[in-house]
Amino acid sequence: MSCEICKPKYRPLFETIFWRVHLVPDQAYLGRCVVVLKRHAGTLSMLTADEWKDFGQMVVRIELVINKAFEPDMFNWTCMANDAYLEEYPEPHIHWHIRPRYAKPVALAGIAFEDPDFGKHYDRERKNIVSDDVQRVIRERLLHYA
Repeated sequence: MSCEICKPKYRPLFETIFWRVHLVPDQAYLGRCVVVLKRHAGTLSMLTADEWKDFGQMVVRIELVINKAFEPDMFNWTCMANDAYLEEYPEPHIHWHIRPRYAKPVALAGIAFEDPDFGKHYDRERKNIVSDDVQRVIRERLLHYA
């Protein structure tokens, strides 16, 4: 199996028994994280009752942490496997993207993080790959409240 999601690229912010939460370099939406199932499963219907329960508890935790750290106005959660099917041998792996959304700019580490499409679907093409130093500031702020 060559699943890229099974091989974490980033150190987790925190983990539960079944899930890992990772901050990603693309911070077009300040605090954007990916929540990854620790075992390989390709569809939501493959999740166990215990994994669903743990996921629900993790959602509460990560939203609370991000709320305390950055005060977003809302959250967009997405679980899509589209990119896996671009491969010759697709290996979808359950993971969720969490995109905090902001009605007003948030200043952090000398950067104004803006959400020009607030109230609309997030813009998948919009990117803001932040430096390692800015990632570190975001990570530390999140971990302070974790």
